[in-house]
Amino acid sequence: MPAAGEDGALSLTFDLHLEVRLFQVGDQVYLEGTLGELPESEDNAEILLARCLRQQLGRVRDQREVVSIDQQAGALVLHRRVAARDIDD
Repeated sequence: MPAAGEDGALSLTFDLHLEVRLFQVGDQVYLEGTLGELPESEDNAEILLARCLRQQLGRVRDQREVVSIDQQAGALVLHRRVAARDIDD
């Protein structure tokens, strides 16, 4: 098991490039992974975000994942919340 970072989050890497962070807030565990960088052009970034939002909103009832923007990193981030009690030791 990897050691937690200074912020208490665990980082796992899959397929040599997909980094997933796990961190707990209260009784919820959050999984977070960066989907990719936003385009440098503001117009292209808006087009990409609009497309992602349309896809996400169309399936919002069936999904527990949320796509958000990390403005500091300039990236799209995928989050999923899981009840800590549902995770096996």
